Amino acid sequence: RKKIERIIIAGCGSAGWMSAAVLSKQFPNIDIALVESPDIPVIGVGESTLGTINSYLDLLDLQDEDWMAECNATYKLGIKFSDFYAKDDVYYYPFGIKDQQNTQAGTTDWYVKKTLNPETPKNDFYESFYSSMPFIYDNKIYDNKDGQLPNFSWRTDSAYHVDAVLFGHMLRDKVALPNGVVHIKSEIKNVTNDVEGYIESIKLDNGDLLEADLFLDCTGFKSMLLGTKMESFFEKFSDWLPCTKAIACHVPYNDKDLEMENVTNCTGWNSGWCWNIPLYDRIGAVYVYDPKYYKNDEEAIEDFKAYLNSNKMKFHKEDRSEDIEEFKVIDINNGVFNKCWQQNVVGVGLSYGFIEPLESTGLLSVQEILLRLCETLHYNQINRVHVDHFNYVCKTIMYGFRDFVAYHYTLTSRRDTEFWRQAGEYTRMDPRLEDPKL
Repeated sequence: RKKIERIIIAGCGSAGWMSAAVLSKQFPNIDIALVESPDIPVIGVGESTLGTINSYLDLLDLQDEDWMAECNATYKLGIKFSDFYAKDDVYYYPFGIKDQQNTQAGTTDWYVKKTLNPETPKNDFYESFYSSMPFIYDNKIYDNKDGQLPNFSWRTDSAYHVDAVLFGHMLRDKVALPNGVVHIKSEIKNVTNDVEGYIESIKLDNGDLLEADLFLDCTGFKSMLLGTKMESFFEKFSDWLPCTKAIACHVPYNDKDLEMENVTNCTGWNSGWCWNIPLYDRIGAVYVYDPKYYKNDEEAIEDFKAYLNSNKMKFHKEDRSEDIEEFKVIDINNGVFNKCWQQNVVGVGLSYGFIEPLESTGLLSVQEILLRLCETLHYNQINRVHVDHFNYVCKTIMYGFRDFVAYHYTLTSRRDTEFWRQAGEYTRMDPRLEDPKL
């Protein structure tokens, strides 16, 4: 195929504008247009990032003061897991590289300590190796410009809680549009393929016909181009990840100084898990769950309300759920298409695949695909080897996310509800153990 000179992005959520921003910045000689359907709502659930988001922001030359206020963003130094391994059990996942100074064999020293002193609590591990833990415990932020925190880099080891919808709008207004991206508000009515299966053009409801060399599918779970038009095979991850629904809501602050934590708080609940993401103006709360343990959505919402009213929240208020205006039920589909780049279509975000965001993989997967796409597009002429390598790397990334999240279930010792009993006893990390023909 000829050199890529025109790109059309279908979809206007955070994945769409993240794509438009970085491509327009990295490839100023490529004509880029984004098609936004005014009738399709944007899913704004993913609101937590990891430190690697700074690699993406660096490509856009964005500093914290350039965008955080517009996106109600707050800083994040790690993830807190409650009630996953056991009831009333807490474990922290701090960002950064382990500080192994004054050890003889690195982290092996701690395992020797644990063997010789079995009563050593597991929190002693991250308190021994991560210098940022005092700041996490005290809910403080420190840029470490004086180097007092060993092995902690503010630029790579701090992340953000961010309103994903506002993040997309910020990228649109500050980067994409100023860099020449054409913003088209219209419904895609028809997609035409050539004889080799490549998309030739898309037709809009206003009658316009748009042609391009590469099409990015950012249409969410609908996957209008990669899934529907290209008829790609979708591999479900139901053997690993049992939760297929989520309930999202916005929780008003009661005590902002207390509740605006510098970690994402994840709590294992009756038939799934809940997360709290403290933005500057409110808390984003979501219950991710397996619907087969509830009669209907209403019963699941009542269970979610029980969590919001419980002492698992940083600020305990027994009738807190009454302050919430809306509970939004969302169907989620854990899995991935067999190819991220098929013919001249690349799926980005939910259009390509989804892993329930227990480890903040939502925006992370978008970012990682875009970084790999930029690497590939920098080749003067893209051939089959480049595309195959891109697909292999993207699929490997998503498989890694899948296994990492699944271990949060399979390694549990909880047996207090049917969901957790099933997770600990029947979830298989490798389905080939069940079917020798695979």
